[in-house]
Amino acid sequence: MVISVFMGLWLGAPLSGLSDTTLILPGGGSVNGRLVKPYRARTITYRLVDGREEQIGTVEDQYSWITIDGIERGLRVARIVLPGREILDSGLVDASSLKPFYHHSHQRDRTMLLTFGERAVTGTTWTAAKTDTVAIGLPYAIFDSYFEDFIARSITLKDGLQFSFPDFILEAGGLVYQSGKVRRLATEGPAGRWTVSYTDSKTGRETTYTLDDQRRILDRVYRINGKTTMSRPEFGRS
Repeated sequence: MVISVFMGLWLGAPLSGLSDTTLILPGGGSVNGRLVKPYRARTITYRLVDGREEQIGTVEDQYSWITIDGIERGLRVARIVLPGREILDSGLVDASSLKPFYHHSHQRDRTMLLTFGERAVTGTTWTAAKTDTVAIGLPYAIFDSYFEDFIARSITLKDGLQFSFPDFILEAGGLVYQSGKVRRLATEGPAGRWTVSYTDSKTGRETTYTLDDQRRILDRVYRINGKTTMSRPEFGRS
């Protein structure tokens, strides 16, 4: 089976008339990927039920800078453990712009290999039952949702900044817009605290990241999509 779609320029329509909204694209200068330093992290995810925390998964995550053909790139590898399944993901981006090159995902019953070009995402997904070829055209280069949290960590922290950016989620049909806002919280200690929130244009999923403006490292992640979950990462240096 071939999954073939062209996402035309009309997808930019949700931003029309919103002159105070910044459209963020890879290489556009609104994010600085160098602010995300190489790290190792372990994240525990909880579901909030009636005010109680129930652990539902863990992520072992490592990010490194590597040089390929004289260009420095960022390699992220994550082992995700959820109830009843385990996922090994890897992705490669430009270390400065976060422009994606590939995303590979391996599960017990499914494999996904995607390559990102300037105007298209191509690749293959397969299970024991079938193999699908992916060929999705795009209006311009976009981000990979696997690095969605990196945008929160590398965006300009300006109180009240409204922004939108396109990223790729295969299960949602390809191109998805995230619209968001940056807010400064009350100062705590020597550094300020910020929230960067996204809303997914396809599912309505809301995600809020809390950041420290000196460390630029994610402190907490909240997700709201019919239910609420909380992730607490513990970072180290790679």
